Amino acid sequence: MARKDRTMVTVVGLGSEGSALAGRLVEAGYFTTVWDVVIAGRGARTTGRVRLGRSLKTALLASPLVITCIATLEDTFGVLLVVAPALAGRALSTWATNTTSWFCGKMTPVNSDRVT
Repeated sequence: MARKDRTMVTVVGLGSEGSALAGRLVEAGYFTTVWDVVIAGRGARTTGRVRLGRSLKTALLASPLVITCIATLEDTFGVLLVVAPALAGRALSTWATNTTSWFCGKMTPVNSDRVT
């Protein structure tokens, strides 16, 4: 991983947790690409170390580390499976409020073979 890559991160999901996390990453000096389904079509402007991905795929491709802050793992996988090839070679960290209950009950049936 190149030196500049270590300072780049993508945050998907800009609710209260995702927005706070993205803000802290920027404060810590990371170049941060953000994407959220609600703001995607609004033409939001970003400056400095924050960049709005034009699409979920371009946001994922922008950084070697992707952090999702989406309410449930089921929703997270639903969003990411659409663009699974863009995750190839990237580290993925998922933050969800119901991680344990969903993870234990439904991990096996997910089409995880599509995410390489």
